[in-house]
Amino acid sequence: MTVINDLTGEEIVLTVGSKTASVGGKSVTLPEPPFVHSKGSTYVPLRFMAEALGATLHLEDDGWISIERH
Repeated sequence: MTVINDLTGEEIVLTVGSKTASVGGKSVTLPEPPFVHSKGSTYVPLRFMAEALGATLHLEDDGWISIERH
């Protein structure tokens, strides 16, 4: 799958089942590979996607996740 950063135009390319992705043409290693759930939804590592899009992910003490894009 390809995601385009709407602020920079940079491409983020991920492949289901692969721990290798590309951000702006540079190879990066993911903590876990993207996968397709049995109901058809595709899941990707949230922290990786947030950071690749120039955002910061915060895990709150109460379990909530907040994402702030700069």
